[in-house]
Amino acid sequence: MSNKLSSITEERELLNANVSVVRNQLSSMTEERDLLKANLTEMTNELERLQSLFNQKKTCPAGWSKFCCSCYLLSGRSGSWDSARKNCIDQGADLVVIDSPKEQNFIVSITQYKTWIGLSDIEQEGTWKWVDGTPLTLK
Repeated sequence: MSNKLSSITEERELLNANVSVVRNQLSSMTEERDLLKANLTEMTNELERLQSLFNQKKTCPAGWSKFCCSCYLLSGRSGSWDSARKNCIDQGADLVVIDSPKEQNFIVSITQYKTWIGLSDIEQEGTWKWVDGTPLTLK
């Protein structure tokens, strides 16, 4: 009987130790959950702020065409890629970086002649990059 009581006491102590470990884990998980909730709230607020800015009606300067959130200008000038880019930069813009089929279709729809875009292999022959530094991907 004494051995059985001793065994049960040991088992109870082990169970109490396990309960203590589980309580600590629960406490840590609760803290982590609360931090995640706070981060989610912060990110949700930031998303709402950005969506509000996005939804504000953006207008383009006279003579420019709007597609999605960008403004496009077709210059009547002809010349080299470098002069086309300089002309864009002088107007606070740059040659177009086409990053979707919809944008490509839009560009095609507004152009009637050969038109410079913001793609070149000027840094390294055969390695094509957009003017924003992103590499060309054929999707």
